[in-house]
Amino acid sequence: MTATPHDALFKATFSVPGRAAELLRVALGPELAARIDWSSLAAENASFIDEALRSQQADLLFTVRLGERTICPYLLLEHKSTPERWTGFQVLKYVLRIWDSRLSADPRLTALPPVLAVVLYNGDRSWSFASDFQALVDIPPGGEFLREYNPQFRFVFVDLSAMDGEALRTHDTSASVRLTLLALTETRAAGDVQTLVAGWIGLMRELMRDPHDVATIRHIFSYLYAVRGKAEFGRLDLRALDFPEGEAIMETMAEALINKGLQKGLQEGRQEGRQEGHAELFIRLLRRKFPQVAAARVALAEAADIATIDRWSDQLLTAATVDEVFA
Repeated sequence: MTATPHDALFKATFSVPGRAAELLRVALGPELAARIDWSSLAAENASFIDEALRSQQADLLFTVRLGERTICPYLLLEHKSTPERWTGFQVLKYVLRIWDSRLSADPRLTALPPVLAVVLYNGDRSWSFASDFQALVDIPPGGEFLREYNPQFRFVFVDLSAMDGEALRTHDTSASVRLTLLALTETRAAGDVQTLVAGWIGLMRELMRDPHDVATIRHIFSYLYAVRGKAEFGRLDLRALDFPEGEAIMETMAEALINKGLQKGLQEGRQEGRQEGHAELFIRLLRRKFPQVAAARVALAEAADIATIDRWSDQLLTAATVDEVFA
């Protein structure tokens, strides 16, 4: 189970082997990427993150052919606000667990598969630590001979926060990969959600051409809702961005969130969940009929009881003005 919206978006996109292959090609560079049979990339059902770190990291494990051998690319997303000195040590522990799982699954193994660890950092501050595990070992003066007796390990490091947004929009990867990376790198720091999404509309239109890619837009909207909050998400006007087809996706999302709220309210024996669900649906329909509805009217609906919202909903069906809805 993913613990944060960053985890959810990361795994929704990159658990698909084809998209993971696109990301790995970029991370590993052209020389190594050219030697790998990317058509053989397959996801492994495993996670090796410590429970204490699960709110800061998400991981995905794959197998892929390199010549006649199998290697194990291991993707780790770091979304800490502050760079972590001991990431190399953590990743080394995960690599050991991957090998341990291989030995447990097949005790007859005579050799371990190579693991290629890729760390993707999505933090607010620049990363300043080495990707070489040896940098974490304090070798004393005159003790260079000790290095060969300690683990020789490094991970591939990709700083998502340092990626240029304009370069990502035109990068040679699929629209799903580009939009996911843009969302991960731009959403938290953006000043205005309407302007933020305006920069993604071209990619969203590209995704709408393929029914299989529409799910990515749904994941992006869910991410926006979780990271920026219900109020900002509710003010998003897709018609003003000339993307009205996106409203149907938002409607489906809203219904799911409302049903979730209703179910939660019923399970806990409270009216709050039902009231919030009724209010959200009413406000969504109200804004569709009257896009310029005042914020004061929205606040009134959010505070109303279920019976009042039901009455206003009936009046909304035939109302010609906002005033008639709230009469």
